[in-house]
Amino acid sequence: MNRINNWQPVYDIFRARLAKWKSHLLSIGGRVVIIRSVLESLPNYYFSLYKAPKKVILDLESMIKKFLWGGSSEEKKMHWVDWDRVSCHKKEGGLGLNKLKVVNTSLLAKWGWRYKTEKNNLWKRVIDALHCSRVGWECIPFKKSFNGVWNNIAKLFINTKVGGSPLRNYIKGELGNGKEISFWLDPWLINEPLK
Repeated sequence: MNRINNWQPVYDIFRARLAKWKSHLLSIGGRVVIIRSVLESLPNYYFSLYKAPKKVILDLESMIKKFLWGGSSEEKKMHWVDWDRVSCHKKEGGLGLNKLKVVNTSLLAKWGWRYKTEKNNLWKRVIDALHCSRVGWECIPFKKSFNGVWNNIAKLFINTKVGGSPLRNYIKGELGNGKEISFWLDPWLINEPLK
């Protein structure tokens, strides 16, 4: 899924949905409702498993922007407000639209959270069997020699920062008997690992 042409089904779905609604027949409020309820949720299945390339996110957001301002693939309209401003929360003066990169990151990071919180699921045991080794200091195991979905999820979970600190530091565990938590690697006493 690192290739852009593998994302063609998402592009096709976007184009099909946008062809059914004529943006110039709807008010801006109607367009915002359609963007929130339909367009932002269309790529969620793909976003929950695969890290989207930057070009895919830019292309999909470009389609959303054109629809928001009443344009289409044939007709270009002026974008009156910057996308960063439009995607702000309503309390901050925006329309509350989501940035697709943030949605993609959030959905992938949820797998890291599930890995740390779910106890004895089959998928977790498979990940442990494939990726766990005694060497390494990461909170989520992954082997660099394996390419694939889990490596992208683990790298994103490890490298994503929220408020200046790594995302993994926001998930605390309970030490208990020590089987479900790594004493040195997992945050359980404070918001940072003891290592």
